[in-house]
Amino acid sequence: EEFQPMFKGYQQHDAQELISFILDGLHEDLNRVKKKPYIEANYDQTLPDERIAAATWSDHLRRNDSIVVDLMHGQYKSIVKCPSCPTVSVTFDPFLMCSLPIPARKLSKLSMYLITQLNQEKPKKVSFRFDEEFSVVAELKHALSKRLKTNKEQIVLGLVEDNDILVLYDDNEPLRNVKEKIDDRTKGYQLFGFEMSEVDAVLADDERVCLQLQFVQVTKRFLWRDDRKDVTFLRLQYFPRNGTCRQLHELIFAYVRVVFAALPRYDQDKHGKLSDQEAFKLLYQNISSKPYSILVKGECTVEVNENNFFNWAKTKVSDLDKAKIRIEVQWTNEEYNSKKLNLCEEIAELSDIASKDVISLGDCIQMFEKPEQLEKENAWYCPSCKEHKTAMKTLHIYKAPRVLILHLKRFRTAASSSNWFYSGGSKTKITDLVDFPIEGLDLTEHVIHKYSNDQRLIYDLYATANHSGSLGFGHYIAYGRNDQTGYWYRFDDSRVSRVDVGSVINEEAYVLFYRLREQVEVPGETHLENGNGVGSVSYTHLTLPTIYSV
Repeated sequence: EEFQPMFKGYQQHDAQELISFILDGLHEDLNRVKKKPYIEANYDQTLPDERIAAATWSDHLRRNDSIVVDLMHGQYKSIVKCPSCPTVSVTFDPFLMCSLPIPARKLSKLSMYLITQLNQEKPKKVSFRFDEEFSVVAELKHALSKRLKTNKEQIVLGLVEDNDILVLYDDNEPLRNVKEKIDDRTKGYQLFGFEMSEVDAVLADDERVCLQLQFVQVTKRFLWRDDRKDVTFLRLQYFPRNGTCRQLHELIFAYVRVVFAALPRYDQDKHGKLSDQEAFKLLYQNISSKPYSILVKGECTVEVNENNFFNWAKTKVSDLDKAKIRIEVQWTNEEYNSKKLNLCEEIAELSDIASKDVISLGDCIQMFEKPEQLEKENAWYCPSCKEHKTAMKTLHIYKAPRVLILHLKRFRTAASSSNWFYSGGSKTKITDLVDFPIEGLDLTEHVIHKYSNDQRLIYDLYATANHSGSLGFGHYIAYGRNDQTGYWYRFDDSRVSRVDVGSVINEEAYVLFYRLREQVEVPGETHLENGNGVGSVSYTHLTLPTIYSV
């Protein structure tokens, strides 16, 4: 209370702010610089980042030089881009604590159609919920494969408009991108999932072609015009490049066999036991009046023969799309009720795609590194436009400290204030579990500056500060690791108890304290990876002053 009135009284205060205040105070008391020089931050932006970062850090040390800086200060790289001109500002700023956002789960719902291989089951309409921040196509394919009891590699997802496939999605496509397309009401986009046969799915790309099968009812109306109408969903099918025209006919017959099965002359005892190849020969090939014809792009009729289909199609269609060949199945005989192909059923919502059960610390770091647009009240002044802009800002950790303090931003508020716990506006607390490693937090790929090319930045946890309760009423506890015994302890006011290390990771973790493993050369030993005999790199913990003893 004597040094900082904001911590006065018995109201709930923020532990993160208290930690920052105490460490800043210790730094000032231990600062080796007794008379701070005035430094004008005017760095040549044409210089390489390394030069600017080094100059900025050197100027920081001219005013701040203590054990707190030695151990706990790192450096950010901040990139600000003007939305109106090419101006980019790059600055390097020191930090004591790295505040990480926690990705908010925003669940959205989509519906799609699921087509099983060779019409083994009716087409299905299925809905699912997904996490807009994290969910990708691979997760949806996994959920569909569990529903179909098949391999997820047999599932292909595509965006369809007017019974035509516009795009096939790869596994890493974010589902939010798919939703953006489908939400465009000016288009008739729909999401389809197609189950491929196990044999065709394992074929390499150069061993197969992709067929888009469309089923059309053609009715003769006038000499110069026929009525054409799609009778069912399109189908997607892999087909071997060495497959014959006969095999294509047999494949399509497997799709439409349900139509033949509805005919009065179809004997289930007799015909139902036949294979697709046998039934095709008896029910289609040997009859004079064919119920349908198969055409490539609706132009060239495919006959039943042993010719290689792909080679034949290339000679007949000049502008053949080799990535996706459109096959049209034209129904002309009204005796055959092609509407049997259009039966669809709605099934229960998928339950395995909603969201990640646990948010990882890596997710928080990735979100921290994403560009964000500045708010109007925090607009950036563009020196070229001569006005304030709501620019895009990106932060990266340029230089990591030996002791890294990570603050999980569990509290959010719409209003801005120096004491956001009690400022006006709506407030929320994020209570999701963030899974963080006790040992082996590898930040090598997230830190730009390293002292050597092979340096690994591996951190181990040694303490946490936890908040339980709500915004207006709560309680703080801490977890700490005894460096001599390796045991973890829970500190709850005057009560101290030994705990299992697994209990340290929980929904209440708020501030995480990590320390860097120091790299040490061990002479005389052979590096296991390259065997060059120069010695191997091992890791040891950074020795810190003993703060407590249990």
